[in-house]
Amino acid sequence: MTEYEAYIKLIMMLGLVLSMPFFYRVCFLLGKIFILKFFPPKYLTIEVKRLDGSVELTKVKISDNEALVDALLHSTGRQLS
Repeated sequence: MTEYEAYIKLIMMLGLVLSMPFFYRVCFLLGKIFILKFFPPKYLTIEVKRLDGSVELTKVKISDNEALVDALLHSTGRQLS
């Protein structure tokens, strides 16, 4: 192996090591898109804080529009008594 070939291999290895974080981000993003496309969520968990300080977790079916709107209106930051 000549000195020139060694430098080329070193540059290729450094390029690979430096591009690994970006490759990880792309793969992670593609995985999230794949999961959302083929396995969409069916339920939404909404957290409502009451005036007495208690927190109420509500699990709402996404296909039930009326219950979803009601739960979202109650979780907009208004504190319910």
